[in-house]
Amino acid sequence: MKFKLLILLITISILKPEDKQQSKSTKTEQVGSKKLILIDRIEAVVAEGDQVKVVTSLDVARRGYDGTTYLVQDLVNEDLLEILGDKFKINVDDKDVTRYLQKMNASETQMKAIAQANGYATLSELYEQFKKTFKAQSALSFKTQSELVFSEDVILQYCKNNPQIREANYILQMSFVPFVDSSKQDELKNEIQKYIKHEPNKISVDWDAPITILKNQVSKENSFIFDMKDGQIYIKDMPQGFSLFKMIKSSPEYEVTLEERRLEIVNILRNEKYEEVVKKVVQELRNNALILTPSFDIYPIPELN
Repeated sequence: MKFKLLILLITISILKPEDKQQSKSTKTEQVGSKKLILIDRIEAVVAEGDQVKVVTSLDVARRGYDGTTYLVQDLVNEDLLEILGDKFKINVDDKDVTRYLQKMNASETQMKAIAQANGYATLSELYEQFKKTFKAQSALSFKTQSELVFSEDVILQYCKNNPQIREANYILQMSFVPFVDSSKQDELKNEIQKYIKHEPNKISVDWDAPITILKNQVSKENSFIFDMKDGQIYIKDMPQGFSLFKMIKSSPEYEVTLEERRLEIVNILRNEKYEEVVKKVVQELRNNALILTPSFDIYPIPELN
């Protein structure tokens, strides 16, 4: 059966343009005034090893359940990756799909609605598509992971070529001590200074919760913060009292070390190379497979309504 199917598609694919035109005319004459509805058709056949997979128009339309628009070649690539998954003996069952859906907080009712909206006759059909996709993704991940490992020299070189500067930051506490009588402003300030020196005083200071601010967030009028030492309290005169700033901890600007950035750099390198590696893997699979994509002039590709 598979052999006959391949022979049929080869015949269709090598059909001369004039033969196709003649076929079209004959078809039109046979149909007459009747209107044909195209339910489904073969868009591609993928043969690799002892496996043969068929991509139909309905497969392409239904695959868009995740909101992505897929082309015939996208499904051809998925079929090739699924075959690769079989070679790796990757097993995906209903339990794997169920666990995935549970993580996504997707109910059975929601999945049935998705299945119905995308042309799947039953929920089990949608589950089969999930299993196929998971197996293909797992095979791709397994195949690419060895090429997404980077040597220490590569990581170090990236760090040197792309230095990252950590901006200075300050952890502060603030408080406000008001005065009722401006004539006693100097007296109140004197009491605050005693408080700072841990000397007996007549005031009570309530500090706000500590906050962290970056150097570029400090206004020009508060630039005194740059020169404060840890534990120091600064008094700032205000119209209705005094604002107090206590430096809890200041961290100067510095270049982030390799050890701090290692995971980030590895992820950046992987992301930069990932598409290139995927294209290479898929192209190798395509080169080792027989892919037939017959062309159709009579009818356009049907859409799922």
